[in-house]
Amino acid sequence: MRRLVRQTIWSIWKMLISVKFAVIVIALLTLSLIVATVLESMYDTPTSQYFVYQSIYFYALLTVFGAIILFVALSRLPWQKKHAAFLTAHLGILILLYGSFLTFKLGIDGQLRVDEGMRESVVEINEPLLLIAGDEGVKTVEIGWRPPFVDFKPMVLQEHGITVDQFLSHADSKVSFLSSAKPGPMTGAIRARLYGGPKAPPFMRRGQEFWIWAKDPNWFGTQAGPAVVTWSSSINFKGKLERGPIIQFLADGEPGKLQWRSLGSEKNYKEGTIRIEKDGVLAQPIEIDLGWKIDARLQILETYFSADSRVDYSPSQIQFGTSAPSSAIHLTATGATEGVWLGLGERAELETSGKKIQLGYFPRRVTLPFAVELQKFQIDYYQGTKNPASFASQVNVIDTRDSQAPQNLWIRMNEPLKHGGFIFYQSSYIPGEPRPVTSIFSVNQDPGRFAKYLGSLLLVLGTILLFTERVRKRPKTSEVKPL
Repeated sequence: MRRLVRQTIWSIWKMLISVKFAVIVIALLTLSLIVATVLESMYDTPTSQYFVYQSIYFYALLTVFGAIILFVALSRLPWQKKHAAFLTAHLGILILLYGSFLTFKLGIDGQLRVDEGMRESVVEINEPLLLIAGDEGVKTVEIGWRPPFVDFKPMVLQEHGITVDQFLSHADSKVSFLSSAKPGPMTGAIRARLYGGPKAPPFMRRGQEFWIWAKDPNWFGTQAGPAVVTWSSSINFKGKLERGPIIQFLADGEPGKLQWRSLGSEKNYKEGTIRIEKDGVLAQPIEIDLGWKIDARLQILETYFSADSRVDYSPSQIQFGTSAPSSAIHLTATGATEGVWLGLGERAELETSGKKIQLGYFPRRVTLPFAVELQKFQIDYYQGTKNPASFASQVNVIDTRDSQAPQNLWIRMNEPLKHGGFIFYQSSYIPGEPRPVTSIFSVNQDPGRFAKYLGSLLLVLGTILLFTERVRKRPKTSEVKPL
């Protein structure tokens, strides 16, 4: 048995110090890097990371490559002075690989969003997690990201009685409404279409479809074409011309009746009542002539006296690149006929086996040991346009451990903030009116940075020493005397 072990170790040793084996490994690494570059140019960085940079076989290649470097260096024992250049270069490669390993295992690369006048210390990492809260406590399940063209195998979580049966790499949301199981006041919803007749301007003839929902302030009203369409209560069911024509619906009226009022000008208004026998999609749209000068008409397509919202997801039209939206998952519970969709950052509730469990789908979050306070966000546009020319953030670092933490510091595109081992880059912002007030920073912590710099320096130094030694040992050509 011992002899077999010794023979196996000797065979592995000879293979690792073999020139042919080293050439094969280096060729495979080179091919992998070429494939990753092509994937990144054709699709995006996450796709190249999925197939190459964060794959098991790539880590295996790097591990074997590191073992080859180590064993080749050990094969020169006992080391002598003439091995100095050779050992320096090989040590540099090993330290470089070690630094890369530290970056992969311990590094942080995420985003920090801060509103003007607020402090924030939570960094979001692009690693989706499913949070499940039940009687047994809170459990976290990692949902590995995959490119859109890679099949997703359902994840069965038997202890909770739920299954993740769909995963969309980049998903667009679609909100719909349905009758509420628990009717209540001020919860109605309407789907309508505002359009113009033959005499209306071209943009009105195309028409615009929209939803309004009395229960949620974000859905209480909308801008449809030139008009503002809103719900209203019985107390202030009055229109005021401030932003254009107004269409109002009474939110707390009687079931089966829908009161409306339109105001096209101070002296040009109409009002009336629509009878609706059944909640849901109408067999025939109800059309209202608003009586405006621009020949505007309103079609009622779907109505609910009391409604709940429902969010569904479908594959996004943009599937690659930085502008692609985030992912979404669909979950089903044991014995349930319908499941629930969760977009990144959303929560939901499912009932399984007579128990209700709370679900959340969030990116992995890391809390910094300090906070960043956004004092002011500044943006400049190209003259005459709304295209941003530059943007920057003035911040304070709130760190109880450091009395010399940066204050009133500007973070710009090429001027990052460095503090506590973290680097903050000005990445983006969230549009707003009349100006943006939310800044987005890319946050990076790389514990392997020093090792990678040191390894690169030793590799370059060893290469220079090897080249110098070869030049020094090159035989001198004898001078030829003329005849």
